Amino acid sequence: MGPAASLLRMPAGLQRKVPQFVRKYGAYLSALGIALIFWAESAAGMTGSPRATALLVLTIVALAALSGLVFERRAWCRYLCPLGSMIGLLSRCSAIELRSNYNICNSSCTGHDCYAGSSRSDGCPVFEGPFSLRSNQHCMLCGNCVKSCPNNSPVLNLRIPGQELWATRATEQGGVFIGAALIGTQLFRGMEHAGIFGGLVHSGLWWLWAAAAIACLALGVLAFASFSGKRSFPLSEQEDRGLSHMLYSFIPLAAAFEISFQLGRMLVLGGMLPDVISHHLGSASDLPAPVMTQGGIKTLQTIVMLIGLCGSLFVSQRFGRCLSASERVPAWPSLVLGMLLAGLLLAARQV
Repeated sequence: MGPAASLLRMPAGLQRKVPQFVRKYGAYLSALGIALIFWAESAAGMTGSPRATALLVLTIVALAALSGLVFERRAWCRYLCPLGSMIGLLSRCSAIELRSNYNICNSSCTGHDCYAGSSRSDGCPVFEGPFSLRSNQHCMLCGNCVKSCPNNSPVLNLRIPGQELWATRATEQGGVFIGAALIGTQLFRGMEHAGIFGGLVHSGLWWLWAAAAIACLALGVLAFASFSGKRSFPLSEQEDRGLSHMLYSFIPLAAAFEISFQLGRMLVLGGMLPDVISHHLGSASDLPAPVMTQGGIKTLQTIVMLIGLCGSLFVSQRFGRCLSASERVPAWPSLVLGMLLAGLLLAARQV
């Protein structure tokens, strides 16, 4: 999607500044886009329809290309892309980060080529300078800053997975809504694959029921995070970050669920890949397909979910260090959500 925007921008791009409305409300639009993608996946039966899947992908590529035609750099990737926002939020659990040596940036750099660009490379396509980068949310690891920096300041660092979640100091309302949309859609997907919606899935009004379910679940996640955050992180009214702290504590669980869900589908359907490729190449011979038992898949998924639960508990405890020594952050919010996600995952069908 990013390359599509770049290809159109180079010969015919208008290079307009990104409107303030998009800068301010882009995260909220991305959260809505996440909900729309999962709704379309379910309402159109994309898991069994290559045509519907291709239409969704082409729609996203067309929007990215249109953005590249009108606005400068990769405005779509930076402000509006739902998939990019979702991956960016999950990347906060990553064990790697691209950061600069801030001492070099402050003392030796005058041109900020990493942001503005130079003869060696273009500037950052997503309007981020490594000298001010504190989060993985918007960094695409494109490497432009590494190529353009004359002082070799940007480097890849190893870190404790999830460290960025509790180290953040600013309350990001946009990130909160993206997190709520992500967890809400994961709950919806788990409920759908577990058969909780029953015959509604095959009714003529499933598109309406699906939209209502996703909206209710996302709002329910927000309400649950707000309720539990106020009790888990009793901060001052002038600096109430309980909601964002609790939502960020749930991100390792969300990452674990996404990995587990895709792992199940990969282990079931991935074994068919050699046979599919051989048929496309015109081979008549059937290749053996490696198969993992349902018990083995469920065991791996459970292990991944337990790792995610431990990560969420650890993040919430680190957030709790801002409280007094006599106060203890309760573990029940992450336990409740973790048990719910794990139960839906284990009850879900794998195809």
